[in-house]
Amino acid sequence: MEPPYTQRSGVPLQTRPVLSPFNPSALQSLNSILPPKKNGLTINIHDHYASKRYRPGSIVMGTVNIKPKKQIPFTKISIKFVCDSSVERPNANLSFETWHRLLDLEMPIEEAALPANKALQANETYTVPFYFVLPNGLGTEACSHNVIWQETRQLHSHLPPSIAGWEGDAMIPRGVRVDYGVIAQVWDSANPEYAKMEAKETVQFLPGHVEHPPLKIPTANRTFKFASTKQLKSSVFCRSSGEVTLYTDQPTAIILDSSGKGIHPTTITTSLRLKLSDSKTSLPQTCNVSAKIESETWSQDEPMQQLPHIVNARDCYNGSETLVKKAEVGLSWEKNSPKQRDSVVTETAETFSSHIEIPITSFASDKKMFLPTFYSCLIARTYQLHLTINVASTTLKLVLPVQLTMEEQKGDSQPDAEDIGLPESSARCSSSLPSYIESERRHSQPEQ
Repeated sequence: MEPPYTQRSGVPLQTRPVLSPFNPSALQSLNSILPPKKNGLTINIHDHYASKRYRPGSIVMGTVNIKPKKQIPFTKISIKFVCDSSVERPNANLSFETWHRLLDLEMPIEEAALPANKALQANETYTVPFYFVLPNGLGTEACSHNVIWQETRQLHSHLPPSIAGWEGDAMIPRGVRVDYGVIAQVWDSANPEYAKMEAKETVQFLPGHVEHPPLKIPTANRTFKFASTKQLKSSVFCRSSGEVTLYTDQPTAIILDSSGKGIHPTTITTSLRLKLSDSKTSLPQTCNVSAKIESETWSQDEPMQQLPHIVNARDCYNGSETLVKKAEVGLSWEKNSPKQRDSVVTETAETFSSHIEIPITSFASDKKMFLPTFYSCLIARTYQLHLTINVASTTLKLVLPVQLTMEEQKGDSQPDAEDIGLPESSARCSSSLPSYIESERRHSQPEQ
C-alpha cells in the first residue's frame, strides 16, 4: 500500500480555552496545556516569504532542523502540512474556541534519517527534508457532521483560503481564523498527549478557480432583491405617469486576480421595464448606476448545516467597497407588444424595455484584501452586490448574491527528487502527492 500522504487522523471538532496574558489566573490553571517551546526545533521552507501566495498544486518543501539542548528520547517525529479553522467565543472570564482540523497531510520519514536508539543527542543537529504538493480539495471526512442540504457538504469539501495574516484588510472579525502551515513535532510515549518539541511555520493559501452553481433561494428569503418597481412621478404631488421596474438574475462569478486585491473587468446585465400611462411622457435616454460589494463573514462555534446567507444566520461580520459610483449609462428602448388573450388586448398602457450593461472595470484596492467565496464547517465568506439605478428621478435598488472566485492558475513545476534531498524510496512516491479524493480512491481499491 502507498504511503499515507493524505491519511487523516479523524480529528473531530474540539473546544479548548484561549490563553490570554490579560488573564494570569487562567495561565496558571492551564499551565499543563501550554504549547511546548521550540527548544531547538526549526522549520525552513525553501523559497518562502511572508507575502507568497500558495495555490493548489503548489510545492511546499524544505527541511526540519532539530538541535536539542539536552538528550531527548522520542517515539516518533512527525512532519505535517495542515489547515486548521477556529472560532473564538467569550465565556465569562475565559474565552473558548471551537477548533477543527480540515487538512492533515503527513510526510513519511525514513528511519535512517533518525538515530536508531530513539534518542536525540544534545547539541547535535538532525536534518529531515519534507515535500508536500497542496491538494485541490478535501475529502468527505473533512465534513462529517449532519447537514440539511447535501449541497452544503459538497461546498464544505472545497479548500478555504487563509483568512488571517494578509498584508491588506481581509474584512475578518477578531477570533476567527483559517491557517495553513507546516507542523513538526517530537513525540514520546511517556507523554503521548502533548509533543515534547513543536514548531509551526504558516503559509498564505488561496484556493483554485471554482464556480458554484446558482443558489437555490427560498421564496421566504428577504435578504436578496432581484426586482424593484416604483411609480414614475415628476414630483411628490404629481399624479403617476407610469411605473418602472428594474430586474435581473443571479450574476456570474466575479474573478479575483492572484493577489486578491483586485478583480477582472466584468459586466453586470440588468433590465428596465417602463410602463407608461401617459403617452406624452418622454422616454429617459440615460440613467446613473452605482455598484457596491458587501462582504459577509459568517462564524459559528458549531457546524453549519445550511448555507448561512440563505437562512439569515446570526454572527455575521460585514465590510464593503464601492465598485462603481454614479456612472452614466445610455438607454436604448424597445416597445413591447401588448399582451393578448383570445385575440383581445388586455393591456392598454404602453410598455418599453431596455437592457443596462453595468461595466465594472479593473478594480484594485490598496487597503482591502478580497477573499474568494467559501463555505466551511465553522466559517463562511459570502458577498452581496448592491446595485442602485437612478432613472427619470426615480431610484431603484437591487441586492444580489454574487460569488468571488480566484482566477485560473498556472501549474507549479515540480523539481527533480535529487534537488530536494529526499531519500530515493520517498522520492519515488512523492513526485505527485494525491489529494484527499485521490487518496480515498486509491485506498478503497483492494490490494493486489
